[in-house]
Amino acid sequence: LGKFSINIHHVPLHRDFGKRLATVLQLLLCKSHYLPLTVDNLNKMHFIPKKDYTANRLVSGLLQLSNHTHLILDETAMDEGQLNQDGVQNLTAIGHLISWQKCQYNFSFHNIEFETDVPCLVLSDGRSLLPNDCQVMMNTTEVASPTVIDQAFSTIGQELNESFLSTLRKYLTVVRHLDYNLQDAAQEAVQKDFV
Repeated sequence: LGKFSINIHHVPLHRDFGKRLATVLQLLLCKSHYLPLTVDNLNKMHFIPKKDYTANRLVSGLLQLSNHTHLILDETAMDEGQLNQDGVQNLTAIGHLISWQKCQYNFSFHNIEFETDVPCLVLSDGRSLLPNDCQVMMNTTEVASPTVIDQAFSTIGQELNESFLSTLRKYLTVVRHLDYNLQDAAQEAVQKDFV
């Protein structure tokens, strides 16, 4: 419940680990979007919606996602290069979305923020340069060779049949809307931590 962005860092340096993990998550989730954070993507793609006054329409942006769309950001795809002004603006927009769950719309003369509900997962080599609520370090007990990683994803793929996936999706959708309450001890711990 609420905003809880996660950064999984020390991801194995396998050529497609982030994309393959995103594929598994896309099978489990009803809505998701995988975005490799390459310098080229940050510099050339349009992340925030912008008003086109000539055509009198709003040009959509990549961060203009429907509620409950899980955004999987892959920093491991980052390569060397220079971010231009658009790239810096796009990176700032992602950070703003993660921190405040608001997407900015550019109306040239001013920006308007719209609230959104986009859970974010960031995959990175080291700790992410993006803000996050929780950092989880992958700590493998054996060497994550490409062969071991390929076998692991292959095994996962064989286990996920359509009826099992359908049941998981239903569960993940329903559990989000269940009533919840905190026990007195948990509520007191949260209150102490907040104070």
